[in-house]
Amino acid sequence: MWCIIKEILKRERERINMSKIYNVLDVSLYVVNYSAKKETPISNLQLQKILYYIQAMFLVNKGVECFKEDIVRWTYGPVVKEAYDEFRAYGNNKIPKEAQYSNISFDNKTNNIKFEQKKLDEGVFLPEDIALMNSVIEAYRNKEAFELV
Repeated sequence: MWCIIKEILKRERERINMSKIYNVLDVSLYVVNYSAKKETPISNLQLQKILYYIQAMFLVNKGVECFKEDIVRWTYGPVVKEAYDEFRAYGNNKIPKEAQYSNISFDNKTNNIKFEQKKLDEGVFLPEDIALMNSVIEAYRNKEAFELV
């Protein structure tokens, strides 16, 4: 019996180690660009809800998170603050296809804040993760923002 349990734990560890946890801004840019490419651009509010569903789908299907950033509760539902802040300039409007996002970091050596534009590299995503994200995007990209709320 112990051998069976040990083998199950070993397989589970291998499965989790093969998974990747992404930056939410990479995932956001992927969602925005995918939606724009399908000619149904989404708003920031729609993006927030789709991110929530992607995170849930990863947890249910893979047992790991898609992205490491926290999801917080706001008046109109779940929000990932980092993604919200990146796209807030669009207000209620649709977000056009984006090539890059702002990355802000702190350099401990120089005590300086570093600003850079980071381009999306779709190669960072595992093929099975792209398929999972696409299934969520397809299910929700055509829904109105307040229908998702």
